[in-house]
Amino acid sequence: MIRVLWILAGAVVLTSLVTGAVSIVGQMVDNSIRAQAEELRDSVREARADLNGCLDGLDGKERRFRSHERATNFLRHRVDELEALDDRGVPRDRYDEYLDVFDRYNEAVPEWERLGDSLQVLSATCRSLAQEHNERVETLSRFLEEENLWDADWSPARPGPTPEADPDPDESTEALPDESPEADRDQP
Repeated sequence: MIRVLWILAGAVVLTSLVTGAVSIVGQMVDNSIRAQAEELRDSVREARADLNGCLDGLDGKERRFRSHERATNFLRHRVDELEALDDRGVPRDRYDEYLDVFDRYNEAVPEWERLGDSLQVLSATCRSLAQEHNERVETLSRFLEEENLWDADWSPARPGPTPEADPDPDESTEALPDESPEADRDQP
């Protein structure tokens, strides 16, 4: 009888140990999955910060380009006006003015071209960063769906803890509208 009690006690202890071990392993797996989700979320935030920096730079370059373009167009228009004063050519009394405007226009064109080329390169870089950001958002979204972490605390627009717990609520991680995972689901 005592032997049976010892066997039963051993079985209870063994069952408790196995249950505890399974619980610990389950918790470790859950923590590992959440850690992976946090890493993906951080990756999305990093990509968004890179994209925002690029877009800020693009905005500044575009303003400089547009300003220079207006000045260049003004000079071109002025050259055209001076050339249109007389069918035979620029009048002699306006020729010095014409040469001055013409020279300034010719000096402005290479800078306008350089600014335009630079703007195109930066624009391509920003498009690439936007694509990378959207791919990371999609990866995070798939991961959250696969791991059943898609609930009130996690979303593709703001993965991770709820916004109240988020240290920087101004930092957005949402996908650009045309590339968002939700847009794919809404289409037939």
